[in-house]
Amino acid sequence: IIFHISRVTMLTSLEQYYQNVEVAADFVKAEIGLASIAIVLGSGLSGFTNQLQKRVVMPYKDIPNMPTTSVPGNPGELVSGELPLKCEGAVKVMCFAGRIHHYEGYTFEQVNFQVRLAAACGCSILIATNNAGGAIDGLVPGSAVVIRDHIRMTHVDPLRSVALDSRLCPPKLNLDNMYSERLAKLAMESADRLGQTLYEGTYCWTSGPTYETPAEVRFFLPNVSSQCLIGDGHR
Repeated sequence: IIFHISRVTMLTSLEQYYQNVEVAADFVKAEIGLASIAIVLGSGLSGFTNQLQKRVVMPYKDIPNMPTTSVPGNPGELVSGELPLKCEGAVKVMCFAGRIHHYEGYTFEQVNFQVRLAAACGCSILIATNNAGGAIDGLVPGSAVVIRDHIRMTHVDPLRSVALDSRLCPPKLNLDNMYSERLAKLAMESADRLGQTLYEGTYCWTSGPTYETPAEVRFFLPNVSSQCLIGDGHR
């Protein structure tokens, strides 16, 4: 009996969460319409939005049910606009200038709210960025790395709490192709044309907000990968 009561309570909560995303999406679409690509901009990277044409800026606090961010370097704005293409035309993007972090006290559902909102607004491609520690030969501060896979060092699945709702978590979700081979190849080719060095690596997902201990870093390298990044990656 206790199990069934808990399950009903959980399903009710998931329904409310789903509705919260829908309400936020309706609000955003009324302001900016649909978009094709979502970009989550990590700390200090919000200047990218200056490249957009026909910009529309929406503070997180003005979007219904949207979590806000308190970490320096994360303005907390949804910036939509058109990104000019090299060939011709432009693509409609929505940029989340400011990441939501689990260590700010948010649940996994709140951390992932940005991604679900983007999907509800028509985005089929997500480009997620952040600042992370690196243990790849040749890396210097400011180096760019394409994430090819990740290892969840927290041993907590961020989809665990939404697994009962197929709208929020497809049954038996396969992560074999989670990171797009096509997009990674495009990124590497673009960097090569521009004469830029772009590394590839595996992302070691830790919880934050503290940095890793020296012992943890020593553990990651031989046991995980000599080509690794370290940071939080719930979304």
